[in-house]
Amino acid sequence: MQQHGPTARTKAIAALLAVVTPFALCSRLEAAAVDLGAYALEDFARLPNVGQIRLSRGGTHLSAVYASEAGVPTLLIQNLDDDSYEPYAASTGDWRFNWTNWISDHQLLVSVTLPTRLGGTPVSVTRLFVIDARERKGWLMFTKQRSPGFIQIQDRFLGTVAGKPDHILIQGNPERADAPAVKLVKLSAMRLPNRHYQRPAARIYSWEADKLGNVRYGFGIRRNDEEAIARLKDADGTWHNHSGLLERACEVLELPTHDLNEAWVQCPTDTGFGDVRAFDVRTGEFGEQIAGHPHSDVSNIKLNARGDAIDVVYYESDEVENDYRNPTLAALKALADKNFEDTYNFVAHWSDDYSKAIIGSTSDDAPTHYYLYNGAKKRLDYFTSRYPKMMERAPGRMFGVEFTARDGLVIPGYVTLPVDLTLKTAKGLPFIVHPHGGPHARDYFSYDWMTQMLTAAGYGVLQLNFRGSTGYGLEFKNAGKKQWGQAMQDDITDGTRWLIDQGLADASRICIFGSSYGGYAALMGVVKEPEMYACAASLNGVSDLREIVRDAGDYIGGEYGVRHIGRLWRDRSMLRTNSPRERVDEIRTPVMLAHGEKDRVVRVSQSRRMAKAMKNGALWRYLELPDGNHHLSLQANRMLFARTLLEFLTEHMAQTPTAEAAATTVSRPQDAAG
Repeated sequence: MQQHGPTARTKAIAALLAVVTPFALCSRLEAAAVDLGAYALEDFARLPNVGQIRLSRGGTHLSAVYASEAGVPTLLIQNLDDDSYEPYAASTGDWRFNWTNWISDHQLLVSVTLPTRLGGTPVSVTRLFVIDARERKGWLMFTKQRSPGFIQIQDRFLGTVAGKPDHILIQGNPERADAPAVKLVKLSAMRLPNRHYQRPAARIYSWEADKLGNVRYGFGIRRNDEEAIARLKDADGTWHNHSGLLERACEVLELPTHDLNEAWVQCPTDTGFGDVRAFDVRTGEFGEQIAGHPHSDVSNIKLNARGDAIDVVYYESDEVENDYRNPTLAALKALADKNFEDTYNFVAHWSDDYSKAIIGSTSDDAPTHYYLYNGAKKRLDYFTSRYPKMMERAPGRMFGVEFTARDGLVIPGYVTLPVDLTLKTAKGLPFIVHPHGGPHARDYFSYDWMTQMLTAAGYGVLQLNFRGSTGYGLEFKNAGKKQWGQAMQDDITDGTRWLIDQGLADASRICIFGSSYGGYAALMGVVKEPEMYACAASLNGVSDLREIVRDAGDYIGGEYGVRHIGRLWRDRSMLRTNSPRERVDEIRTPVMLAHGEKDRVVRVSQSRRMAKAMKNGALWRYLELPDGNHHLSLQANRMLFARTLLEFLTEHMAQTPTAEAAATTVSRPQDAAG
């Protein structure tokens, strides 16, 4: 097996990217104000060069979302078997790519999303495109569908149906959005058919189908918004109520097709980690173990194209290897491990017959590099990298750490240090405490552009998986229930004190920064510990828990989704006490607030009102990102935020700032006052 450099095809794709749109950035971003050593801000803060790399079912075509030189996401399609085929490029303007999925060897589904308002409520609407790679053309589905029940979410794709190559399964109901059906839709159709493929069922909001197109699982929420509903269908078409699985914190992971009476369900064991077993839909009994590990949950199971065998079992833990059960994929993983040492290697995507595959290679200090495997030619070619200017070692090295919280719970995390420093040699560094979002998510031992940018600027970074994070068992996750601003926040405080006790951090130069829930934690950090942090920065952060819980009622199933935060009336005192906006008078630390104008996960009002409340109190800086969403998806916003954050840190981390030294600026004062 030979390994090769960039092929003529990949060079052609790179050349196309350079001319899709011209390079243009605001002039105020061009001059470097912060020392990043050998790196430029653009090396980190540009959008990833590539994402969503997918192979068509037969491996003839490859698709990927690339960022052009101007940072415009562009969908590219390449015919891998035709050297004369020029890459096909498509951009969606103001729409953002959500996901892509090949449904045949030449037909690609593309989901796009756009923030808007429906009935005065800020929402994101989704639409579905079909692209025919052979004809090099695409079209928007459901252009004639104007019914109120199907106006918002139009991309709920369940799969294809065996024997019907020009049809797909779509969840939707033209009459009622809160009572979805499943429809078998022809790709050329402009609207949903009247006939149901799966009829609506009371309180069921989400359906799942197997690889053959059999709808076999329905998930819903009871009227009290406290309990979930699980319905599973057997081989005879009879639906069975198995909501008790959800009460036990079990999860339906897969619907195999070798036995239509069987579902694969993960339930917690005595260790707190999941065990995946065959579940008999008719009897409610568990059978043989399908997958499991004593130190990790199963995050996902990938089946083959027929749905009757496992390709890969994916585990949640950094320390547990994914289980490649298909022999061809296992051989490809071994090939990658042999060729790329000291990296985490994985098979990212593959054709149905495994003749072609995309292999990824990454590490904590190197972004993902992608390689194209061609089984017929016995070749492994370099394809592209997520961050091409970071091909060599990044400026920061990551170390796994753990500390004991005040109640004895062990909290895992990661410390990333500037180049050439270790946990033994690093002393008295300026540090960024960087809690993750979610909060039911986690950080991994992996490359992160923001962390690497901060270490290039000379900061150490602590990322900690506080209680409530996923990946450490059910008990650890449940320990964060209704603990916003409380035990979860205490873990972050205890992690900061651990940094100081270890001598890693200069106690006078520690800033707390996060996004989403992490932004909330940053604000609560300076509320509860005003002397601990030299500054705080919140990106798209929550400032008022009552508003989050109240706004959830605008969405189907929204109140169920925020049950881990609290209930508006039952927990009103707790919600108020743990809302930074209610406690701005206690903040004596410089604060930077940044928020996407069109964030539909945490509404921009959370930061606008926080900024308004802080006007007469703490020192603050407010930055609103035009047309920005929750994920810094626009390159101009990503660059602007990164530079503003670095300037803010430089201003307040050189020494502990005083009230007289702190500057107050607002990018859009009319919004901050609103």
